[in-house]
Amino acid sequence: METTMQGTINGKSIELDSDIGLPTGSRVTLRIERAPMLSTEERLQRLLRLFRELGQDESFVKALEEIEKCRSGPREVNLDAAS
Repeated sequence: METTMQGTINGKSIELDSDIGLPTGSRVTLRIERAPMLSTEERLQRLLRLFRELGQDESFVKALEEIEKCRSGPREVNLDAAS
């Protein structure tokens, strides 16, 4: 069986973007190929698409509203605190 998939390196593990259909513990051979970097415009378009989708998620919108409530009003800033 030969297939092409994408995934993300996490230490010594690779998390695949989708299920490959093999049982856990299966031995495989990998051909490593670095994915091309996205252009600034492509990254921007992906962010805009993500924000549009999140804006329609009621639980996400409620969470943001709760954060905004907690942030409203003056906040004390300690410039002497360690960063």
